[in-house]
Amino acid sequence: MVSADWRIILVQLITFVVGMWFVWNSMIKALIKTLKDREGYITSTLDKIEKDKGEIEGLKVDYDRKIQDMHAQSAAALNKAIADGEKIRESMVEEAKKEGAKLIVEAKSEIEAEKRKAIEEVKDTIVEISMMAAEKAIKKKVTKKDQLSMVDGYIKEIGKSSN
Repeated sequence: MVSADWRIILVQLITFVVGMWFVWNSMIKALIKTLKDREGYITSTLDKIEKDKGEIEGLKVDYDRKIQDMHAQSAAALNKAIADGEKIRESMVEEAKKEGAKLIVEAKSEIEAEKRKAIEEVKDTIVEISMMAAEKAIKKKVTKKDQLSMVDGYIKEIGKSSN
């Protein structure tokens, strides 16, 4: 039969308790401390991530606002450039109209001067022809037939001199 000696059981029980105390103090406390340190590290990392996430959201909102501002500024600059270009175009058109009107006035003045000059030349020619006719009429007695032939001759001379 199996017999149990209480002294052996007592020694084994003491050995077990001492062994458990040694394991508890040396290993399990260190393991628990390591696990608590790890838990603290994870918690602080998650807190930092949440804080960083908040900062990133704030930066994103700020950057979105800045981008909208830049779009608004670029649109305003584009509109200003278009308006400036339109003003310059209008100024150039107005200047061209003024220059065209000036050229028209100068051309009209030149035409008028040429017209007066041509009229003066025609008058001079008529005077010369009249003088020639008077001179010929004085030299000979003119009949109706002679007058017609003289006028035809003078007209032919005027036609030849104007060509």
